[in-house]
Amino acid sequence: MVYALLEAGANDAVWLDLMDYAIQRGGFWWATLAQSAVHLGRLDDLVPVMVDRIKAGDPSSDETAAILYALADADRSAAVPAYRDLANRAPKLWADSYLSALRDLGRIDELVAWTTERLKAETDSREALALAYALADLTTPDAAARAIGPLADKTEE
Repeated sequence: MVYALLEAGANDAVWLDLMDYAIQRGGFWWATLAQSAVHLGRLDDLVPVMVDRIKAGDPSSDETAAILYALADADRSAAVPAYRDLANRAPKLWADSYLSALRDLGRIDELVAWTTERLKAETDSREALALAYALADLTTPDAAARAIGPLADKTEE
């Protein structure tokens, strides 16, 4: 029905209703809203709403994940700040997704910078090792060595 209304030209009315449905009912309505935003050329209107909802949400909730995945499906690059926010707040849940998004978008410098900062701050040696392996897996060996090298030097002191 939504797409039939869009095809009939009821864009503004449908847009406002979809926005209300997504905010009030959540779940799959976020994906419908995001795809409609792409269809209508209104992604610029939607991205800040979705990013704000993600930043205000619980990183472990299904609703937060639904919003993020809908946004990423519509515009992966626009989802990067939300991935970063979730990875910073809940690294065990979201770091891999954030790093994969950066890799897929070719944002290797950002991937290395974020992972390097996380490695510096990580106190759990198992988590640090997992980050180091992820970095080596997602980038070139040279990039991983540059990020991990200073930390190895620091442990020898």
